[in-house]
Amino acid sequence: MKRLLAALTLALLVSFAVGAGVAYAAGTGSDYARGTVNQGLQQWTFSASSNFNGTEPRGTVKFTRTDFDPNAVVTGRVTCLLVNGSSASIVAEVTDIRNGGGAFTGVRSMVISATDSGKFPNNTPDLFNGFFSGAPATNVCPPPGFQSTVLDGEVIVNDALT
Repeated sequence: MKRLLAALTLALLVSFAVGAGVAYAAGTGSDYARGTVNQGLQQWTFSASSNFNGTEPRGTVKFTRTDFDPNAVVTGRVTCLLVNGSSASIVAEVTDIRNGGGAFTGVRSMVISATDSGKFPNNTPDLFNGFFSGAPATNVCPPPGFQSTVLDGEVIVNDALT
């Protein structure tokens, strides 16, 4: 009886250890969203990452408008990344505005919504929307919203939990 009890106790301890290892492995990856999207005279470049649960967001967002001479460039620091499957929302605090002749006066944050349709998207292109806001950047991302077809560029999204 003592052997049976010892064997069951050992089996229970091993199952807890394996279960804890699986739970740890499932939650240690990183969420990320990155890409370059060309929209004629405008180009968005972004690279954002966070822990699997959205904490510790980091990265940059850059917007370039080529119809100014020299180009207007707005850059920002990522304050929020929300990844759900193949879609992502990013919020960035504007940290620098160069040129633009006052076109970006009052801009305080940038918001991106993007969807990755995969490497071989079966004729389904990636989706993207980027806009500026006069509101300060927050650490709360809106859910992915309206997006347009990416005709030139690529979006890559990774959800650490899938």
